[in-house]
Formats: sequence, structure tokens, C-alpha cells
Amino acid sequence: MEMDPAKLFQVLDTIDSTNNYAMGQIHAGLAHHGSAWMAREQFSGKGQRGKTWESEPGRNIALSICLNPGAAYHPNPFLFSARLAIICRDFVQTLVPDKVKIKWPNDIYIGDRKAGGLLVENIYQGQSWKWSVAGIGLNINQSDFGELSQKAVSIYQITKLEHDPVALAQNLHARLIEGFDPAEPVDPVQIIQVYNHQLFRRSETIRLKVNEQLIEGKLTGVNLSGELMINDGTEKYFRFGEPEWLI
Repeated sequence: MEMDPAKLFQVLDTIDSTNNYAMGQIHAGLAHHGSAWMAREQFSGKGQRGKTWESEPGRNIALSICLNPGAAYHPNPFLFSARLAIICRDFVQTLVPDKVKIKWPNDIYIGDRKAGGLLVENIYQGQSWKWSVAGIGLNINQSDFGELSQKAVSIYQITKLEHDPVALAQNLHARLIEGFDPAEPVDPVQIIQVYNHQLFRRSETIRLKVNEQLIEGKLTGVNLSGELMINDGTEKYFRFGEPEWLI
């Protein structure tokens, strides 16, 4: 029996990390597919590669949702991450007139500035993929990013319109539950095609740093394994964590 999405969504005032909280709920046996927690303030939000995600309290979305990937995404976690990024990109696109893109592997960009980031943490039992906790941070009403002002952007800065972050998070939550319906079949090729269509800097020349070596080439896309494909005369493939973007 499916639960009412509204009953799966909770708002927390202050928390260290919504992902940590969601993980705790899973381990305590209290989470369901679609259980989600939004924090008005988190003081130790998680980002990629062990970085922290900082957000002005009460102004943005800091949301974590528990999802059961089911058999559809086995054995390729990147497909799950790509689907998540597509749903979040499409959601942000409803709020701004500017083009919204996905920066590999799963940042949300408006123009050349970051509007949000995603962090997926998976739970396995043996070889069985049981849960994914998707942490989502989106810049909604923040008007000042200090020293990051050239790299970060919010919906408010683009549109000059303020939104209720809780209402937006509830909308996004409903989209995520619909988008990760365990009963729906998954088409890996279609997911990657859509992901590549929305890929930041695709078909452009980009610069990467790999093991202190500069690589400059055309970004041709991302393959089914989630590898970034760059052509600098020869096709090169990079896994997440290997290259550093130079923007």
C-alpha cells in the first residue's frame, strides 16, 4: 500500500546534515520509500568529495530523500544518480527562464554558476543494494554568496522573486517519488540520452586537471558507466573523482 507523499515529508528546524538524519532513520527501521526530511538550517551539510555544503538558514532547500532503487538500477548506480539529476534540473528549469544544465556528475548550473548540488549515498547488504539517500541542496532565496559570488547563484538572483522553500521542496519531493516509482521500467539508454542533452558544456572545449596534468579537449558526453568522455585528438574516459574541472 502506497503512503500519502505528504506524510512522508517532514521539516526539521536545525540538524547537522539531512543525509545523516536520513541514514539514521533507515538504520532504525523507520524509513519508507520516499521518506524525506528538509532542514531549515543544517550546520554540517554534505557535499561531494567530503566537502561541506553551506547555505543561508531558512533561505534555500536542504532536502534528503530515502529511495529504494529496486532491481531497475542494478548494477549501475550512475543511472540512479543521472535520473536524480534530470528530475532536479527539470524542477529548477520551471523556476527560471535561463537554461539550466547538469554539470557532471550531478551539479545543477544556471549559466556558468552553480545553483545546486546532489549527493547520493548508497546502503548495501552484501551485494544487495538496499537504499539510496539522495541529498539535494538548491539555492532559492539567497542573495549573497560572499567570496563565492562568481561561482554560485540562486533562483532569486535570476528572477528577483522569492519563493517558499518548504513549498518548493514539497513539490520536488512529489516529483522524485513519481520519478522513482519502483513499478516503472527503466530505460538506461534513454536516461543517458536525456542526461547528455542537458549536460553542461557538452560539445564545447573544456579544461581538466588530472594528476597535475592539464587536459584540454571537446566534451563529447557521458557514457552508460557514468564516465566523462573528452576528445583531445583521442577519446579519453574519466571516472568520477579523477578529473578536476577548470572553469
